[in-house]
Formats: sequence, structure tokens, C-alpha cells
Amino acid sequence: MVLNLLTISSSPQGIQNPNPIVYAHCTLKGLQAGIFLGSVTGAIVNLYQMYYTKAEKNFNWLRVGKYARNSIIPFIFIINKMCYDRLSTSDLQKNQSRAYRIHKNQGQNLVDDLSLGGFFGGAAFGAIQGQKSLSYLLITASLGALSGLMLDFGIVFGKTISNRH
Repeated sequence: MVLNLLTISSSPQGIQNPNPIVYAHCTLKGLQAGIFLGSVTGAIVNLYQMYYTKAEKNFNWLRVGKYARNSIIPFIFIINKMCYDRLSTSDLQKNQSRAYRIHKNQGQNLVDDLSLGGFFGGAAFGAIQGQKSLSYLLITASLGALSGLMLDFGIVFGKTISNRH
């Protein structure tokens, strides 16, 4: 995980300034929420145009990517504002504990790794295709991150099903 690049103490009390760790986590969650909810919105709009207005004949993944791309920045701002409000009203010990738990949570590490890997992989795929526009690179990056999020959902679902039997 990206946050593993930050050195962290072996105890919550050893973290002198927990805010950068928590803000980095909130930024990643904003990116993931924007991509996921934007993609869901784009898929609904696309299906509506396919079946009700008959404007589209095939499912258009670029439209889904455009909705995801357009949702990233607003969600990052909204979630970081919520994070700022929470950090400013909490005491230092609570923030230290929050930063320590973020760093040690393996489930969060997996979803962050898969979504960021998909994001950069999608951008690389778009660049290999010869897309020079930053707008289209962000669309392919958003679709790559969406594939990483879907892969994580599949892994978690598979673990849940295997634990039941």
C-alpha cells in the first residue's frame, strides 16, 4: 500500500503527527468513492439510453469512464472536508489510534493496492493505445481503477463464501 511507504511507529502513541496518514487515506477513499459511484451513475445512464431512448445500441464503457472521471475530484474534496472536520474535533490520542489502525488494516491495504494499481494500469493502457489527451487518459485510468475495485469485491465475496462452508 502507498501508506506503507510512510514509516509508522509500533504503537499508536509513537505517531507524532497522524494527520498526513489519515489525509492520505481519506484521499484514496475519495478517489475510490468517486470512481465507484460515478461508474454506477454512468452505467445507469448508459442502460437508460440503450433500452428506453434507444439512443445507444451497445454499452459504451467510455461513457461510464467519463462519469467516473468527473466524479473523482468532487468526492475527494467532500471526503477530505469530512476528514478535516473529524480530525479537528478529535483529540490527539484518537487521531493516533485512527492512523495506526489504518496502517495495520490488511483489507484496506488490499483495496487501496488494487484500485491504485488499476488506476495506473488503466492510464498506462490508454497511453499504449496512443491517447495523448489527459481527459482520455483519466477515463482509461478510472476504468482501470474500477476493475481493481471489482476485483477486490470479488476477492472479499469469495472469502466470505468460503468461510461459510
